Amino acid sequence: MKCKEVNKKLVSYINDELSNTENKNVKSHLESCAICNEIAVELQNTMNLFDDRITLQPNPFLYTRILQELNNLHTVQDNNGFLPVFKKVLLPVMFSLLLIFSVFLGITLGNIYETNQQEKETSSLTIEYFFNDLEQETVEVSLLNE
Repeated sequence: MKCKEVNKKLVSYINDELSNTENKNVKSHLESCAICNEIAVELQNTMNLFDDRITLQPNPFLYTRILQELNNLHTVQDNNGFLPVFKKVLLPVMFSLLLIFSVFLGITLGNIYETNQQEKETSSLTIEYFFNDLEQETVEVSLLNE
């Protein structure tokens, strides 16, 4: 067996996942090749470090506690009956009323401004009419000439 093939199968060899014939071939190669044997020993030591690690055991009641908290959240939301109704129904209604009020207020203020402008123009025209003697005389003169 070549060193490249053995290096690919070393992890399986250490974990005893190879068939009997492959296991024997890898073992015979490791006995004959010092470099591959050194790699296998290093890999075995590394694998032993992983086996010696501390495994944490999860709390057996963790899942049930999480489910209970989720159920509590749903019941708290159901008990607050006004808030979902407010969000789903009253909030859009209030927004619509506010929009209608704003449009009405804008139209009203615009009309007030426009009528004030018209009154100012009308009042200035009437004042000018009374103080403009030339226009009055032309009417009188035209009536007298007839």
